[in-house]
Amino acid sequence: MRWKGITDKTPAVIGAIIDLGLCLNLFEQPALEQLSLAHEVLATDFEALGSPLPENAPDGKLWSKNLDCLVIDTLHATRELMEMASYDSVRSAFQEGAPTYPGTEFRMKNHIQIAVRSHTCILNP
Repeated sequence: MRWKGITDKTPAVIGAIIDLGLCLNLFEQPALEQLSLAHEVLATDFEALGSPLPENAPDGKLWSKNLDCLVIDTLHATRELMEMASYDSVRSAFQEGAPTYPGTEFRMKNHIQIAVRSHTCILNP
């Protein structure tokens, strides 16, 4: 198990109770629309600067999502500038890996990620 220099193979379990609070839930259409608008703002800014937008890594490189990260950060910054409530968390599905069988969109490494932005969302049991 060598990822980011981790060589300890001792199993461990970490548990937490998380209340998502005000969640940017990328399973819902309004959140996806906000994300799309944030991308438009970002693309306009980069075009005005004459710079190319960052890109996500091509298929096969799971950990490099430079564009996605910047778009989500832009959405949070825009909400702050507009004095809107900050999102406490972000939740999304990721379809990654090879197709589970020919002709499908189901992938072998699908997963859901939650990013907790506010420590108040982590509850003490």
